[in-house]
Amino acid sequence: MISYNKSSYNNWVGNDRYHGYVKLYDGVDPNTLTDAIQKMQQENQPMEEFEKAGLKLWYYLVRADKMHFEDSSTSNLVLMLSIVALLLIAAASVNYILNTISSVVQRAKEIGVRKCYGAGGVNILALILKEASMHIFISVVLAMAIILGMQGVIEQLLDAPLASLFTPGAIGLAAAVCAVVLLVSGLIPARIFMGIPVSTAFRNYRESKRRWKLLFLGVQFTFTIFLACVMCIFAKQYNMLMNDDLGYEYDNLLVVDMAGMKRADFNKVHDKISTLPEVAVSAMVSELPVSGSSGNNVYLPGSETELMNIADQYFASEGAAEVLGIKFIEGREAVAANEVAVSRKFVEKMVQLAGWSDGAVGKDIFITEHSRTGEDLFTICGVYEDYKIGGVYVDERPSVRFSGAKGQTPFFFRYVVMKMRELSPKSIEAVQQAVKEVFPDKNLTVIAYKDGLIQEFSDIRKVKDSILLGGIFSLVISLMGLIGYIKDETQRRSAEMAVRKINGALPGEIIGMFVKDVLPLVLVAVVLGNIAAYMVGDIALQMFPQKVNPGAGIYIVCDILVVAVILATVAVNSLRISWANPVDSLKSE
Repeated sequence: MISYNKSSYNNWVGNDRYHGYVKLYDGVDPNTLTDAIQKMQQENQPMEEFEKAGLKLWYYLVRADKMHFEDSSTSNLVLMLSIVALLLIAAASVNYILNTISSVVQRAKEIGVRKCYGAGGVNILALILKEASMHIFISVVLAMAIILGMQGVIEQLLDAPLASLFTPGAIGLAAAVCAVVLLVSGLIPARIFMGIPVSTAFRNYRESKRRWKLLFLGVQFTFTIFLACVMCIFAKQYNMLMNDDLGYEYDNLLVVDMAGMKRADFNKVHDKISTLPEVAVSAMVSELPVSGSSGNNVYLPGSETELMNIADQYFASEGAAEVLGIKFIEGREAVAANEVAVSRKFVEKMVQLAGWSDGAVGKDIFITEHSRTGEDLFTICGVYEDYKIGGVYVDERPSVRFSGAKGQTPFFFRYVVMKMRELSPKSIEAVQQAVKEVFPDKNLTVIAYKDGLIQEFSDIRKVKDSILLGGIFSLVISLMGLIGYIKDETQRRSAEMAVRKINGALPGEIIGMFVKDVLPLVLVAVVLGNIAAYMVGDIALQMFPQKVNPGAGIYIVCDILVVAVILATVAVNSLRISWANPVDSLKSE
């Protein structure tokens, strides 16, 4: 921008972290300009020196309408939500097929009669598809009602207005999914119904299709265990990021963002806030650790060799280290215009690059952007413990902190930060009111630092919450299918159970029989679900620089919980047949 000073927009080295925008003529493909842009760099930048220093700096154009989706965090989010959605659709379809197959015994005579009157395979297929179409139509209506009823929750989850979801492409995709579900939910049951012989119109039909039922139940159990394990992996990753030792304190920290305001305005707000009894200590800073950091290069007096690139946390007024709880190993924070405090990692790096074995405090350095002339030396006044810069993506570079004392050029502040004696809605309101009194016509909002930190990890939380919801729905769908299976099996085997009870079988033994029928299937689902969760979880964790180690405990806990719910459902739904009077069961034979 024109308001930048000339040294900022005329130089070819640095300023590489800003976003630049280019408008092309109609019909120009951005990819055709790559070679020309690289030629421009070679003519204006010391590319050979960059490569010797291990740096490759290439500019390229990305279409603005594709930037969002091509972002790695966005694409990973879309991938995980797509997996959850596909598994839920598959689980619902499998459950529908399972319930349809379970009705074969009850509907066998109907199908036999239809065949006696000339119904062929096409007629049976049309019948089943018609029923499936009706159910899908009802489900679409109910889904729309749920979406409209939960509009606020959905918009918060997606960070988008609800209307933006109903584009022609999205509606077409939803229609295509419904069509696929219709075919899958109709063709498989229709194939089974077509195999029912005509003779069933005149005699009882005993085909149970038990293998089909167990297969579909196993698929549902696998989906549920998979989602439960992946959700717990994301939850552990989220908790690790949120509860990780950041190297600074933020529990009682409040922030006022005053971007673009003059230094005098900062002083007014800072002075007013300092008088509040709720505020323990306050300061003004250029950067917040969670916001990440720009960078500059370090070199020594008498040398033009730039040694390393650092994360520049820029300026802070006196007392900022106390507000943020930054711990100093040696020396103190910068309070004079020509002073700079550096991190432990900075010193360790300089030991390797410059042989600083006798310590860093008192030594002079140049730092690009800050050192405009050969006389702009900065004296290291203190060394602080490394703290986490950034949120999900951590800046691993050594860092530096400058003084916000007058006389420092260039100079800027952005935030007023304060440590509260106690963080509460009342204390936040007191600070907000104080800021409003100073600038009644400005919309300056006071927020808790922790809220900003939570927002930084919001994408991970959304994935975690979405997988949690998906796991719950998948478990409910699986239990519905399991309840249908147990109900069908108890009806089909009622005479067998009656004979067993007459011969001395106890209710617990009857329940145990049904549990044993399902248990091998559950164990296979546990193995398959854990393997799938391990593979997908490992891929998903690659998008985090700091990765949690899930450990075997997560899988064991998830397996135990899901298996316990499944077996409890089997036991509860087997109670009726285990307590039933055997005479009542035999009367119907």
